[in-house]
Amino acid sequence: MFFNVYDVCVTELGSLTLVSLAHGYAGATTETLRSSLVQAATYGYYALPIQTTLSFAIGSIGYLFWSIPMLKGTFRRWTAIYGAVASLVGIAGSAAPLVPSSAILGLCQLICVPAVGLWFVFVGVQLHRHSRAAGGASLQRAAAAPSFR
Repeated sequence: MFFNVYDVCVTELGSLTLVSLAHGYAGATTETLRSSLVQAATYGYYALPIQTTLSFAIGSIGYLFWSIPMLKGTFRRWTAIYGAVASLVGIAGSAAPLVPSSAILGLCQLICVPAVGLWFVFVGVQLHRHSRAAGGASLQRAAAAPSFR
């Protein structure tokens, strides 16, 4: 939940602020107003790579924290390993906005998003199967238990 709030409040707000400042610059009538809008946009433009890095890193670290306990849980081992690897690729890719000349980090960032999405599908399918198996067993126990009505 922290990641969602952080991402919306910082990264998206910064991007939308830049768009708003661009619209203000287009409608500015004096050179003084244009200059102040450019100075305000400069701060947002220079802060955006750091915000994007933190946004990707926080999410990837959170996914890594979820996948490590899965190794000893009821999930299949390959699902946990896949989640850990996808998270580590995401952590490496989170540095891509800070090092724009690195194609490898950019590729890690590009691969991370669909890889984590696929991991969510794997986890969801296993949770669904687990709930069906647990639900079926509890229904059988309920049917076999004596009724005290």
